[in-house]
Order: sequence, then structure tokens, then C-alpha cells
Amino acid sequence: MKPQTLIATNTLGMGARPGEIEACKSDPKGWIEAQIKNPGAQNKDYAQAESSAELMAKLRKGRGKMRKSLIAKQDEEAFNERQKTLSIFVAHHNQELALRQQQAVDSQTSFVERWAWFWFNRFTVSVRDN
Repeated sequence: MKPQTLIATNTLGMGARPGEIEACKSDPKGWIEAQIKNPGAQNKDYAQAESSAELMAKLRKGRGKMRKSLIAKQDEEAFNERQKTLSIFVAHHNQELALRQQQAVDSQTSFVERWAWFWFNRFTVSVRDN
């Protein structure tokens, strides 16, 4: 077996799945290029998840209620609105992570998944460090 096959499936992919080494061994570069040209279907649950725009609308609404409570000097109510708003965000975040991980596990295009994780991490670090 060529070292390029192992590199393509294990290093560039998410680890060799059953049948991937066999599919990749004759043309590792072509195996990767085929995934880029046809990235495959998205997990149906992931595709149906709440959009970022919907989440932001909920967060804006919660922040608006919190501001009104603060202006009215109702600190306890403002605290409760803050907790509700945070819980919406945390629930969405946890769902997004679970769906993203499931997408990576179920995907037949492991290189595309590795690529997505790489860029996600790159921009997360970039935003955090600036």
C-alpha cells in the first residue's frame, strides 16, 4: 500500500472508514479531488437546524426584554431574561456541535469534513485572538 493512501485517508480525512483505503489506494489525489468536486449530501437533521438568522432574532428579542427590565430597575427580571437568553444560545450551540459531529461521522467525504473543521478552527482562533 502506498504511503499516500494512508496520508489521504488518515491525515487528510477523518480516519479511514471501512472501504475507504480500498477506494483510495489506486489514486489518492483523485480520491481527494472527487470529494472536493462532489462534497456529498448534508445530514438532513443538520440541514433542518435553526439558522443563525433565527437564533440572532431570538437573542435580540431576549436582549431587548433584558434592557427594558434594566431601564425599569427590575434587576431580578433582567437577570431572569439574561438567563433565558443565555439558555437559548447554549441550547443552540450544543445542538449545532452535536449535529456537526454527527455530520463528520456520517459523511462519505472525510476530506471535506476535515477541511471544514480546519477552516472553522482557523476562523475561531482568528476571532478569539483579535
